Amino acid sequence: MSQVVSVDLNTRTVHTAEGLAYQGDFLVLAAGSQADFFGTPGADRHSYPLYSLRDAEAIRSRVLAVLECADRDSSLIAKGALNFVIVGGGPTGTEMAGAFGDVFHHGVKKAFADLNLVGGEVVLVDGGQTVLKAFSPRAQAYATKTLEQRGVKLRLART
Repeated sequence: MSQVVSVDLNTRTVHTAEGLAYQGDFLVLAAGSQADFFGTPGADRHSYPLYSLRDAEAIRSRVLAVLECADRDSSLIAKGALNFVIVGGGPTGTEMAGAFGDVFHHGVKKAFADLNLVGGEVVLVDGGQTVLKAFSPRAQAYATKTLEQRGVKLRLART
């Protein structure tokens, strides 16, 4: 990972800020992105965006901490400690929700055998009418069915 300062299409070479040059047959520019909270008050302070490895590590640490706390104090479950809400039904959100569904209903039972999961849920929220909006209707239907099979509750804008 580096900052690209120039690209020479004729020689298929990328030059970085560190003075390195990379040459290849194909060039894929991954410009990165920033979280857009769509004006939702507090979302920037009370959510965990997923745009980097550091973000993924923060999410993992937070989820493990919550599970450990709920395992020690079951009263936290009634307060929503085991409710996980993923916002965004695009590729990342859909994949994350599916992974949470799997881990929540299978992996957590192994690691936290005494933890009562009955009060928890995984919810995927999106303002659109389907998950994976940019994909084919067949892919959308498959993703919807698979998420529901994994115990993920979908909250989509329906007309």
